[in-house]
Formats: sequence, C-alpha cells, structure tokens
Amino acid sequence: PSSLAVSQLVLPDERELGVCVADIGVGTIDLMVISEGAPAWMQVMPMGGELLTHDLAVALKTPLGDAEHLKIQYGYAHTSFAPPTDTVQVKKLADRPAETISLQQLTAFLQPRVEEIAEILGERLRQSGRFEEASTGIVLCGGTAALPGIAQVFESLLQCPCRVLKQAHQEGLDGLLQDPANAVLAGLLAYGRDQEVRPKPRWLGAQGSMLNRVRQWIQGNF
Repeated sequence: PSSLAVSQLVLPDERELGVCVADIGVGTIDLMVISEGAPAWMQVMPMGGELLTHDLAVALKTPLGDAEHLKIQYGYAHTSFAPPTDTVQVKKLADRPAETISLQQLTAFLQPRVEEIAEILGERLRQSGRFEEASTGIVLCGGTAALPGIAQVFESLLQCPCRVLKQAHQEGLDGLLQDPANAVLAGLLAYGRDQEVRPKPRWLGAQGSMLNRVRQWIQGNF
C-alpha cells in the first residue's frame, strides 16, 4: 500500500516510538501503524477525497470537475479556517447562471465529511487495538491532507497529536515533493536513495541505480 512508501518519510523517532500514517487518496485511505521501526498493522479504508468532491458537486449543483477544482483551490477542512469575507464564483449545471458564494459556505459542505473521515479512522484504530501504539500521533498525507486546518480537525476529534506530512526539498525534483499529495513519490525517492548506499547486484548495473529509475519514472509521469 501507499502508506508503506510514505513510511520512509516520517521522523526516525516517530517510527521507533510509534506512529500512524494515513494516506488519504481519491477513493481509499491507507492506514499503517509503525512501531519499533517496523510496520505493525495495516488497513485500507474504502473512502477518500472523492467523497468531498461529490458532496460539493451535489450541494452546489456544479459539475464534478468544477467541484474538484473548488475543493483543491478554495476548500478548508473547517469553517473556522476559511476567510470570512472571501468569495468564489461557482459554475452551475445545465447552463444555469453562475453563483457567488463565500469560502465559509463552500467549506461548510466539506467540513462534515472531513469530520466523518477522522471519526471513522479513529474508530478503526481503536478497534484494531493499535491506537495507543501510535503514541506520537497520526501523520496525514495525500491530496485531501492539503486542506488547510485538517490536522487541527483530526487532533480535536481524536485527542491525539496530528500533523500533515510535508517533505523537505529533494534535489532534482524542483519542489514537487512539497505537496502532501506527492508523499508516495517522495517515499519512493527516499527508498531509492536508501538503496543506493547498499551494494548493488551485478544485474542492476546495466539499468542504473534505483534512485535514477525512480527519478526518471517521476519526471516521466509528472
């Protein structure tokens, strides 16, 4: 699962003392608890960021593509983080006139789903018996983790430390990995770098290093 790649990026102390990595993808959430430096538990939740997009599209009667754009560019995880006076124009279905709404109104359609995801995630962790094992908290990544305020919402509801994974600049990728949505790619790169310092099998020589192959794949696809 993608959380395995992302686990390369959490702090060494987090991996040793216990942490939960939650990669919130489009349609699934990959959960992994890491303890004593190794994966201790994994689960995939069948929900993700597409639910927020769908909620917006239904509530605002706007095309799904426009709802996705609104979520990414103007959405917040909680109305308390949305600027009270800022507005955005919303395109309507069936050539109906566009509507101007406040960012707080827009966020009001996202907040319930963010809270639901946090509560279900916490419930899954508790049911697994691994909640206490993740003693340093929960690290969030994936596209939905880019919603401003999401860590604070999770922390308030789950009563444990939560943060959004933001990888420092990686040479050769021109800031691609600053976005939590790219955490899986960053994890693959970190894994590749770790492999470079180890002796290489002879058969790998003709193909180049693991790092170069990971970098070429990223640059070719993004």
